Amino acid sequence: MKAYRKNKNGQRTTLVEMQKRLDRLQRINKRLSFTLKRQQKDEKQFRTLFDNKNESIFLVDPENKQIIDSNPRAAQMLGYTREEMKNMPIEQVHPHDLEQVMEFAESVLASGSCWTDTLQCRHKDGTLLESEVSGSVFEMCGRKVMIAQVRDISMIKRLEKERDQSEAKFKSLVDVMNEGLIMVDNEDRIQYVNKKFCELVGYKESHLLGKVAHEMPWVEVEADVIKSRIEERKKGNSGSYELPYVNKYGEKKWVQVSGAPVHDEQGLVVGSIAVNTDITELKRAQRTLKSKNEELATLLYRISHDLRAPVCSLLGLIDLVKREEKYGECLAQIEMMSGCAENLDSILHDLFEILQITHKEIVTKPIEVRSMVMVVIKSLENLPNFKHVNFKIKIPKDLRYTGDVLSFRSIVQNLLSNSVNYCDWQTRMPVVNVTAHHVNSIVNINISDNGKGIQKIEQPKVFDMFYRSSPNSMGTGLGLYIVSKSVEKLGGTVKLTSEFRKGTDVTIVLPETNKNHR
Repeated sequence: MKAYRKNKNGQRTTLVEMQKRLDRLQRINKRLSFTLKRQQKDEKQFRTLFDNKNESIFLVDPENKQIIDSNPRAAQMLGYTREEMKNMPIEQVHPHDLEQVMEFAESVLASGSCWTDTLQCRHKDGTLLESEVSGSVFEMCGRKVMIAQVRDISMIKRLEKERDQSEAKFKSLVDVMNEGLIMVDNEDRIQYVNKKFCELVGYKESHLLGKVAHEMPWVEVEADVIKSRIEERKKGNSGSYELPYVNKYGEKKWVQVSGAPVHDEQGLVVGSIAVNTDITELKRAQRTLKSKNEELATLLYRISHDLRAPVCSLLGLIDLVKREEKYGECLAQIEMMSGCAENLDSILHDLFEILQITHKEIVTKPIEVRSMVMVVIKSLENLPNFKHVNFKIKIPKDLRYTGDVLSFRSIVQNLLSNSVNYCDWQTRMPVVNVTAHHVNSIVNINISDNGKGIQKIEQPKVFDMFYRSSPNSMGTGLGLYIVSKSVEKLGGTVKLTSEFRKGTDVTIVLPETNKNHR
């Protein structure tokens, strides 16, 4: 048997060499099979990624200006099916940006990858979508193909446009507002000022930005005052306060500052913003009003104090005249004169009481409520109707209220005297109920009677100065006005309900008064 064979060139080839070649061919075939399987696996992974990618992806043939394929997300974005997208001309998708698209494709082919700015893609219904495109190159069937990833940014663009419009509106609003606006960081360095603020302090915006606000020449107070406010803003607290400013031209102004913290996206305080309202004219008006009030207080004092002396003398003289028998025929007229003088004396007394309530500082003391009520009832014994009235007192003996004695007594006295004066003793037995109780730091006092009552139409006016429901009403018309002012001074509330010819109910709610209350 021959140990060799001849090849086609007539050369001898041994069986060993033939076996070696066969083994080499098998190894090559195995490598090719492995490579093919790997390529098939890569192709499958690519197709899976391509089909399931949340972004829109296109396979593009730059040479023929066609779309080779697209994933489902891309077809959905443009409103086509994948079959409709195959071999679609690029111009159909980018009718207005074709030149830019081709420049982009050339750049991708040259560099291997590229990112472009926005391009407009046309939807099947003709709508133009704003988009961003990134691309890369690979070979397919011996030709270069571009894979383009497209992101629809129409919503982002729309939101950016709305944001820009909102910022423009805000800037317009800020520029025309009558208050000065300033924003600073946590070191009190000025980040923003509006036009009105510049006018308020007399400096241009360029001279203010970046400067430390409390070190600027317009600030007339100690820097520590502003620093303490900044610390409050850092803690997330808002607040208002007044500051004196001196503008660039030396003019002194008063400003109401309303400040609030500014937070970043993580909720951290990064500065504060303050609205500055020019209250110079208001301050001037307040000073004028204070001066006029002082003048009025002086006048009331002179009226209530100086005029009361001759009125008391007149009452004394009338009393002497009434004792003379020879004037008996004029006694009715003298009684009328006496009534008028007594009424004038009551008015002067009430005016003096209003003056004290309005201008006298509060002096807080512990008040035994029940004892005070009993003292007031005792002081009413000279009233004509007092003997007909049955007082029912339901107040704990240990009930105390810390407040201004003068104001508290004035409230009780005016309410109880009204109940006595307007009782209906000819129709029924007059009863006045006085109750009080303490809830935490609040004292509730209720005084009710079964007297003549007040018509509903009159009730909203009963706390007005000099208001009387009819010319024949008793009193000066100042009693309930004094009650309302006394309650207001003590920081409380008063509520009156009444039913005509059935009675009146008044509830007073008073908080404990601290020593610094005015």
